[in-house]
Amino acid sequence: MDSSTLPDIYPLRGETFFDFFLNSRKSYFDPFYVYDTKKIRENCRTFKAIPWPYKSVHFASMANIHPEFLRIVKEEGINIFVNSTGHMELAFQAGFRPDQVIFTASALSEETMELLREKGVQCNVDSPNQLAQW
Repeated sequence: MDSSTLPDIYPLRGETFFDFFLNSRKSYFDPFYVYDTKKIRENCRTFKAIPWPYKSVHFASMANIHPEFLRIVKEEGINIFVNSTGHMELAFQAGFRPDQVIFTASALSEETMELLREKGVQCNVDSPNQLAQW
């Protein structure tokens, strides 16, 4: 939606941002999510603060692959867990390095395993056959 199609009550004229969307979303907007970025950052910091020296905290990209969400998670020092090459590429586009990515998926093809090797991404295999292929 560009500014020419915003309803005439915009700017908010005393409404909170949240009230504006609740009151106008049925008329003017597609479905949307509202995220509390402070809470996202707080949750990341809580996980990072777990007192275990051998931990590696990874966000499951299957839960939310939106670039802005990934940017926040990355800024907070959280790594990323992916289960598809598409999610892996989006993680790279968001700035994650190969050593910050863990790839896990069932029945990996030889082509996918070769791509993971080429990219330098850690891979969890799910069978002795996959281990032999690796």
